[in-house]
Amino acid sequence: MYIHIGGAYSVSDAYIVGIFDFDGTTAKRSATVSFLRQAEKENRVEVISPDLPRSFIVTLDRTYYSPISAATLRRRMKRDHLARQEHSWLKSEPVSDETDEEPIARKVKK
Repeated sequence: MYIHIGGAYSVSDAYIVGIFDFDGTTAKRSATVSFLRQAEKENRVEVISPDLPRSFIVTLDRTYYSPISAATLRRRMKRDHLARQEHSWLKSEPVSDETDEEPIARKVKK
């Protein structure tokens, strides 16, 4: 399932490595700051909104700066996970290496 992470962006929960609080994580850990700087140098960072980022979402191939808090994003993931458990027909299949797999993220045009 896709999780709305702000603006016009949704990310497949199957590819999310982690959701982190921007202020709490970057202020204390130089390893996190180094990771984010390296991702920016490699053009693997997507800034979702001009608003101040409150969280960042690490996926298999990109890092997204989101104006939505990490707690809110985690609640959305939990809610969607519980919905999938209640409705077995919503359970996702493992992603294959074939070309018809779902994209990691998608931007919705308004």
